[in-house]
Amino acid sequence: MATQTFTVLGRRPHIVLEDIEGNVTVLPWERKEIAIETAEPVQGIQQEGERLYIRGYRSDITLRVPFIRNILPRLTTSITASRVTGSVSTDCVGSVELRQVSGNVNLEQTHGSVHLEDLSEQARLHSVGGSLTVVNAPYIQVWGGVGGSVSLRYARVAEVDNIGGSLDAQNVDEKLICKHIGGSATVLGCQNAEVEVGSAGGSVNIDGAAVLHSVSAGGSATLTGGFSPSSYNRVAVGGSATLTLPANSDIAVKAIAGGSVSGSALERRYTNHANVVYGNGSASLTITAGGSVTVNGDLRPLR
Repeated sequence: MATQTFTVLGRRPHIVLEDIEGNVTVLPWERKEIAIETAEPVQGIQQEGERLYIRGYRSDITLRVPFIRNILPRLTTSITASRVTGSVSTDCVGSVELRQVSGNVNLEQTHGSVHLEDLSEQARLHSVGGSLTVVNAPYIQVWGGVGGSVSLRYARVAEVDNIGGSLDAQNVDEKLICKHIGGSATVLGCQNAEVEVGSAGGSVNIDGAAVLHSVSAGGSATLTGGFSPSSYNRVAVGGSATLTLPANSDIAVKAIAGGSVSGSALERRYTNHANVVYGNGSASLTITAGGSVTVNGDLRPLR
């Protein structure tokens, strides 16, 4: 076992790893130095100010990095890694940026923001202090909350318990679950996915979803797209709701509104309540809105 130690220069240490053929493990300690533990000494190390570069190592790497609570502001170490053939695990670090990681990703107590791109396996995150950005990853699970906003692009399954800011999700293939969102939620291009938004403080815009298990928003809702046969969908909003259905829809819509229920897909205006069926009505959707409900589309109810 070889250990190489470097004194931390400055208040914002940052480690950059590139082309690592093994697992990367990052652990905290209360020292103002960075320790690199490997089977053999790493040759490709370069220190430039607050940054320490580690390049081209063909085995596992364990890093011990500064995490010092008793100074203000708290001293944390940021991690950037790209082209890692193994797994990446971190605990009590600043910001994390990972690209092209072949193994699993496990992040515990990230105090800054997280950016994940081009992952091959699952990513599990516990507590993110800043924002979260994910691009091209098969499975994302976050618990313990995200302090900022969340941006998701091209995922198969994404589960996030609490988001302090807004949600922007696009092209999630199978399942998108968010229990609580402090701001607004935008979900686009998820035509085959099951979507659940437990509660959003702002507005909700969902353009394409196979199933809306439960969507709740303090503001308004804009919903576009078809729904899977035999699915049960629920939407509740404090403001108004606008639903746009495709012409070949097979869905029963129940609308309960504080205002009127109307739209191009309805034969008349209703006061507060409407039950209409399109096609064979195999799917069902219940919309409850504090304001008005609008149902649009190039179709007419059968009953």
